[in-house]
Amino acid sequence: MPVGLGVGLQLRGLCKSFGGLAVAQDLNLDLPPGARTALIGPNGAGKSTLAQLITGCLVPDQGMVMLDGVDLAAVSQAARVKRGIAKTFQITTLFAGLSLRENLRLAVQEQRGQGARWFGRADRCPEVEEIIEFQLARFGLLGLADQMVGRLAYGQQRLVELALTLCLQPRVLVLDEPAAGVPMGEIPMIVEALEGLPKNLAVLLIDHDMDLVFRLAQHIVVMVAGTILAQGTPAEIATNATVQRLYLGEAFDA
Repeated sequence: MPVGLGVGLQLRGLCKSFGGLAVAQDLNLDLPPGARTALIGPNGAGKSTLAQLITGCLVPDQGMVMLDGVDLAAVSQAARVKRGIAKTFQITTLFAGLSLRENLRLAVQEQRGQGARWFGRADRCPEVEEIIEFQLARFGLLGLADQMVGRLAYGQQRLVELALTLCLQPRVLVLDEPAAGVPMGEIPMIVEALEGLPKNLAVLLIDHDMDLVFRLAQHIVVMVAGTILAQGTPAEIATNATVQRLYLGEAFDA
């Protein structure tokens, strides 16, 4: 499925406070097409706030969120999804009583402005069904297409969520702890799915699982107290003495 080209997502001087508490302070970040960037930091560092500023759930006090150089200040959360900014959540938000195919059909038709028509016959819109089939096949779910989501193993549900998100044809994907709650035995399927995401899709991974972060990320950003403490390649972050002391701990001692 096509993913748009361009300069990608740019954050410039983002600031956000709640009362006297600054949760984002002069944040700058680039997510070009194909980026595999991880955002790490202790609880309360501001990672979720940054994700909400990107998706439009929160409005910055200062600064800009831009897609291909266009300021998204006046663009709503729903409109940002249609422009190509998508996010997955720590807890699945699927319709357990619907089949995999029906869940994905909802997403595709909503993205295409056909949300009120999803009860119609599937074969009346073959283009929609083609998108659904493609994404189900991508994640090895085609044989389960007509099974109720609520009957799947949790790891499989996370794959359905990824398939659903890609049905929205995102250009920027924010992954919020994609393996959260997944049993250890099912994590390899999640990792494989993440490694197989479209190469020109910009990905921002927010996670506490350092094994996952260092396996998937090409660039790592470390946040502490609403600020960016450090950023660099996995090797640079793993050997950064300040990051080790404040966050990574002895597991990444050089």
